[in-house]
Amino acid sequence: MQKAPVSSHLPHLPQLPQLPGPTRIQLVVLATSLCALAGLVKEVVRPWMFLHGPGWVTPALGVAPSLLAGLSLPLWFLAVPPRPHAHDLQRACLFAAITMFAAEFIERRLPGSTFDWMDLIASLLGVATIAAIGMRFRPRSQEVEMA
Repeated sequence: MQKAPVSSHLPHLPQLPQLPGPTRIQLVVLATSLCALAGLVKEVVRPWMFLHGPGWVTPALGVAPSLLAGLSLPLWFLAVPPRPHAHDLQRACLFAAITMFAAEFIERRLPGSTFDWMDLIASLLGVATIAAIGMRFRPRSQEVEMA
């Protein structure tokens, strides 16, 4: 007697529809908000929490500006091109990852700056998060073609 394949016992998951992509203005507003939040965390929240906050918050606040920069940089790159294309998200995320990687290594040479692997990981995690979220959206150029 043959057993049925394991996959036949799994419930079928419905395919989620793709959402329309954000406009350039929405991208700029979101990227600007993330940059402002990164600056606020770096200049106000982090120094205050290092002095007055609980010790368990220190590591998360140490990398928070890098994470927020990693989230905002691909959005800036997506808002710049004149016409969106299907591969813009991949290009923006790749360029953002290279930029964040290079910036961390340049910090090694700058006086008063410190290189930190956790900052690099947080930056790349931010870029990967935008890539994962962005895969749920269809590019605006496909919306024009479908209309």
